Amino acid sequence: MPVTLNTPEQADTPAASYRKLKICHLSMGLNTGGLERLLVDFARFHAGDHFDLSFVALEGLGQPADDLREAGYEVQSVELPQVGKWGAIKKLKDFLIRNQIDILHTHNTYPYFYGSLAAKWAGTKHVINSQHGRGCGPG
Repeated sequence: MPVTLNTPEQADTPAASYRKLKICHLSMGLNTGGLERLLVDFARFHAGDHFDLSFVALEGLGQPADDLREAGYEVQSVELPQVGKWGAIKKLKDFLIRNQIDILHTHNTYPYFYGSLAAKWAGTKHVINSQHGRGCGPG
């Protein structure tokens, strides 16, 4: 089922019933690196009048997470190494339900694995996965 923007201009109902789409970006970590900087850029340059963003890491947080928080976004880690695989999936599921996430955008394989299971359990209907840094460089 395709996702359509529920913008005041497109809605058949009054603008008072308009709700932004809630998108959660799930990555392995929010420490350092190109993917993490890309997520910070998503936050800075997204269409804020149409989308509410949140950011979740399976493991550690660092400067990119601090940058996201300073910009006013919710950022958290499910602490995979401490809670284990099922604990991480449960924490993700609880986050998706609590925040009424419409779209889970996972970044790379492990976040897709954990995120798609949590989304199914939570009833989140849309999961998008982006693969980063695959096939780059010589060889």
